[in-house]
Amino acid sequence: MNAEVAIEAVVRDRLGVGIRSSDPLPGGSIHDVRRLSLADGGTCVVKVADIVDASMLHGEATGLDALKATATVRTPAVLGISDTESCTVLITEYLSPCASGSADWDAFGSRLGELHSRGGADRYGFSEDNHLGRTPQSNGWSDDWVEFLALHRLGPQLRLARDGARLGPSQAAAIDSIIDRLDRLVPRHPHPSLLHGDLWSGNALPLSDGGVAVLDPACSYGDAWFDIGMMRLFGGFPEECFAAWAAGRDDHAQSAERIAVAKLYHLLNHLNLFGGGYRPQVEEMVRTLV
Repeated sequence: MNAEVAIEAVVRDRLGVGIRSSDPLPGGSIHDVRRLSLADGGTCVVKVADIVDASMLHGEATGLDALKATATVRTPAVLGISDTESCTVLITEYLSPCASGSADWDAFGSRLGELHSRGGADRYGFSEDNHLGRTPQSNGWSDDWVEFLALHRLGPQLRLARDGARLGPSQAAAIDSIIDRLDRLVPRHPHPSLLHGDLWSGNALPLSDGGVAVLDPACSYGDAWFDIGMMRLFGGFPEECFAAWAAGRDDHAQSAERIAVAKLYHLLNHLNLFGGGYRPQVEEMVRTLV
C-alpha cells in the first residue's frame, strides 16, 4: 500500500469522508506533512511516517493529547492515528497560520505559565518513551530531578556523542563532571511540570486569530525552566513572552543554571543528529557550567 492509498484509507476510516486535494506543508524534514481539503468542505493535517518510525508519531499524538487536556496552551487536536502495512498516518486539526507571523506573545507566555503551574504528576518522567527529533528519549519515572537528568537526559546524549566520536575525551570528561555536579546546579525536587519538551520557535505557530499553537511535542514531566532553556537556545520568542511566563513564578533560584543545563541537553542532541557544526556551542555551554 503506497502512501496516497494509505492516507485515503485512514482518513475515510477515521473521519468518514474522502479527500478532495492535498498540499504539502513546511516542517516535514522528518515526516511527510500535508494539509488535506476534504470532500465535506473541512480541512485537516496528516503526518505520514515510514512504519519503522511509527513510535515517533504515536509519541507525538500522546504528547498532543496530554497538552490539549490541560486546556492551557493551544495545540491541534488529534483526530486519529493508524498504522498501515507500509506507514503510520497521524491526523490532526488544521489551525490557520498568521501570514505575518505576528501574535499575542504576552498571552502565550501566560498560558505557558499556566501549563507549567498545573499538576498531573508527582515525579519526573512520562507515561511512555518518545523522541526528540529522531533521537529516542527515555522517560522512566524518577522522584529526583537530578537523577532523571543524569539517567534519561544528559547521560544518554553523552553516550551517543561519545560512541559516535563527536566529542573528544576531554570534552566528554567535562560533561561527565557536570553530570556529577548536577545537584549543585539544579534543584532535586522542582515542581513537576508538563513540558512541551522541544519548544523552539519552529514549534510555536502564530495563528490568524492572534493566538499561538504549539506543535510537535516531546512531552515529559520535569522542571519548567527546561522548556525555557530550549526557547532561549535558538531565539524567536520575544521578551514579553518570557516576562509574562516569569510573572507567575516564584522559583527563580538557579534559573541561569537550570536554563544552561537544558541548553546543553538540546545542543548535545543537535550534535548527535546533525554533526560537528554544533560542537563549538556545546563547548561554550560546558564552559558556563564547569
